[in-house]
Amino acid sequence: MTRINMKMWPALGLLLLCPELVAGNFADVYGGHPYATGMGNAVSSFVNDSSATYYNVAGLGLPSRGNLLYHYMENREDSPEPDAWDSGRFSNLWNDTKAVFSDSITNVPKKRSEAHRHEVALQYNYAKPAISTNAPNNGDISNIQDHYAGLGLSLDLNSVYDLDRGLRFGLNMILPGSGNLATVNDLNPTVHRYLQRGVSNDRPLIFGGIGAELWKDHLYIGVGFTALIKGQGAILLKDVPISPDPVTPNQQVILELKPQANETLGMMFHWGKFRMGVSFRRETFLFVDPLTARAQTTLLGIQFDFDLAVLDLYHPRTFTYGFAYQASENLLISLDVSRELWSKYGLSRTKEQFYTPYYLEDISVPKVGIEYRWNQAWSFRLGFMRRPSPLPVDMPEEVNWMDSSQVSYMAGLSYAFIPDSGSNLKSPILLDLSLQSQRIKSRTELKANPTAQNPIYDYGGSAFHAGLAITVFM
Repeated sequence: MTRINMKMWPALGLLLLCPELVAGNFADVYGGHPYATGMGNAVSSFVNDSSATYYNVAGLGLPSRGNLLYHYMENREDSPEPDAWDSGRFSNLWNDTKAVFSDSITNVPKKRSEAHRHEVALQYNYAKPAISTNAPNNGDISNIQDHYAGLGLSLDLNSVYDLDRGLRFGLNMILPGSGNLATVNDLNPTVHRYLQRGVSNDRPLIFGGIGAELWKDHLYIGVGFTALIKGQGAILLKDVPISPDPVTPNQQVILELKPQANETLGMMFHWGKFRMGVSFRRETFLFVDPLTARAQTTLLGIQFDFDLAVLDLYHPRTFTYGFAYQASENLLISLDVSRELWSKYGLSRTKEQFYTPYYLEDISVPKVGIEYRWNQAWSFRLGFMRRPSPLPVDMPEEVNWMDSSQVSYMAGLSYAFIPDSGSNLKSPILLDLSLQSQRIKSRTELKANPTAQNPIYDYGGSAFHAGLAITVFM
C-alpha cells in the first residue's frame, strides 16, 4: 500500500499544475497608479483618488482631484485677480520658497466644490524586467513582460445624501496583461522561480472600500477589502494498476472557488501643512482546503484517500506609516514606510510534509516623493523607493527562490484638460504618466553541497516600468 501511495504523487502534482509558490503583486513591485508611482508610492498620508483603496482607504474621505478642479472652474471667473497657479511660475518660485516654513500649523479650510462628482480611471502599465542569472531551468523566466492594466472607480455618496463631509466609495482593479484570472502554484520550492517578478505577479487584484471625513478638514477614516479566492475541491483517480512504475490513471477534478475578502483599514490626520496617515492591509492568499484526493485501484476496488491543502498567491500583512508636508500651495514633500510581515507566511500541508521548512524575513520599505504643481494644469513628481528582499541571507539548502533587494527611481507628470467657455469639453480629464527604473541588486546563493539541480548561482538585473492613466469625472 505504501508503494502505491507514493506512486500517486506524480499524478497529483500534474493535476495541481504547480512548480512553485509565488508572492508579491504588481502594485507593490511597480505601483498601484501612475500618479502614486511618480511619487515613489509615498502617498498614504494624502492620496485622494480611486487608488486610495490600495494605499490608504481613508483618502476616499478627502476632496478628490476632480473636486479640486471643479472648485477652480467655479471660482476662476469670480476672482478679480488671476489665480496664482495661472501666473508665471518663474516669478513665483521665490514666493514659494519663502512660504515653505511659514504658517505651518495654521489651518485653512480645504478647497472643495459643492458639486458631487464621480470618477472613472483607466490605466495601463508596461513593465519589462531584464534579469541575469546562471541558474538552470530558466525557461519560464526568459522574456518576462509584467504588463498590467487597471480600472478605478469612486462614487461621491454625498450625491445621495449631503452630509457636508467627504464620503466616497471606491473600487480599484488591477489585471495582468496575460488575461489570466488565476494561476495556482503550490508544489516544489526547489524549482528556480521568482519571488516578486514575472509569473509571480500573474493574478488580478481587487481593492474596494469607503472613506469618511469625521472632523472636517482634519480627520479621515476608511475601511475596505482586498479580494482573492478560497475554495475546496476533490480529485478522483480511477483504474490505477498496482505497478512499480509511475502510472497515469483516469482522472476527474472538481474545484469550487469563491471570492474571499480580507480587510484593510486606514486613517489620516491633517493639521496646517502637516499630513499624516496610517494604513493596515491584512495578508492575502489563495487557499483551497481541503483538496481531497481518492485513488481507486484495479485490485479489488481498494481506495486510498489523500488530504491536501493548496496555499498560494501570498501577499504579506502590511502596515504603512506616512508623513507629508505641504510646504506651499505648489510644493508637497512626502515620506512613507511600509512594514511587510513576510515571516507570517505558512506552508500548506503538502509542503509541511514533503519539503524542508524555510522562512522569510519581515522587511521595511522606505519611500520618498516630491510634487511641484507648475500651474493648475501641470504638475511634476519625483520619487525613490528601496525594497529589501524578504529572503534571508542563509537560505535552506534545498530552497531556490530568486529575489534581490531593489532600488527604484521614479518620475511622473500630470496634465489636466480643463473646460473653458469656448470648449465643447464639459468635464475635466486628467492624464498621469510615470516612468520607473529599478536596479535589482546582484546576489549569490551559496550551497553547502551544490549539485547540478541545486547549484550555486547568481541573480540580479534591472527593470523598466512606464504607466499611463486617464481619469474622467462625471
